Amino acid sequence: MRFVLPILVLALFAVACSPAPEMAATTQETSAPSTPQSPTETVGTAVAQQPLGQRPVEKISLVVDEYSWTPSEIRVKQGTTVELTVTNNGEKPHGLGMPGMNVNVAIPVGETKTVTFLADAIGSNRFFCSIPCGSGHNGMVGTFVVE
Repeated sequence: MRFVLPILVLALFAVACSPAPEMAATTQETSAPSTPQSPTETVGTAVAQQPLGQRPVEKISLVVDEYSWTPSEIRVKQGTTVELTVTNNGEKPHGLGMPGMNVNVAIPVGETKTVTFLADAIGSNRFFCSIPCGSGHNGMVGTFVVE
């Protein structure tokens, strides 16, 4: 009986901290042309009055290798749904971290992941490699600007 209260508090905390399903952005991964794309994880939070599917979509490609992002600066208009396709052309695993857009996704060697999120807040957001990858890791930064 004395374990019921702590378990109940823990369960309420877990539910309260979970994002609403209709507000979550998605990630897709592809490892080879013969593998179909499918949602694999939730990353990002979209806060908007319109669902993501009813907003303008901008498809952007981002390439990561040792130790850089191409392009290193991305600009989009406020309110745009961003479909960011990230390809790891490097020899080590990398990750895309962009706290301002609530994005953090691993990109294994030779794979591509697609992250979809809403660029709703005007400003400059830093993105970086979120997986330690060697001597140039700390220099792997870029800028995502919402105008």
